[in-house]
Amino acid sequence: MLAVNYYKSNKNKPSQDQLNVSKYERNDSMNNLQRLELETKGINLEQDELIIYLQENGLKPFDEYNPQSATNKKKIYQSALSVLESIANNPQNLKNYKLDDMTISDFADNLMSRIDQLERKIRSLKTDEQLQNESNFFMLFAE
Repeated sequence: MLAVNYYKSNKNKPSQDQLNVSKYERNDSMNNLQRLELETKGINLEQDELIIYLQENGLKPFDEYNPQSATNKKKIYQSALSVLESIANNPQNLKNYKLDDMTISDFADNLMSRIDQLERKIRSLKTDEQLQNESNFFMLFAE
């Protein structure tokens, strides 16, 4: 639609670069709630529940998500981890099911594996403050 409006107003054919601009490069922003939904794709929770997870991790759900902020990214991952941990706390979700010839199994193992991955990722991420205080040299000897 952007390309069509550009073409109509300028009477020039838009370049391929103009046609391939993603919506986030056009300054359409994503909020924290949308970013958490992206991180937990495939998990169907009410928005109210996701908002609580964001608030518990110090994020406002409708504030703009800043992908350059290490702190923001870390808090999104912490919120996603909270979502997965709450799913793991429900024993009904951890059963193995068999439907006709199809078996849905190992859900608990896969869930715990994903939780471990997220925990490792969160531990390795630094906050904006930690990145700002980082220096490229160290003192080998102290007086």
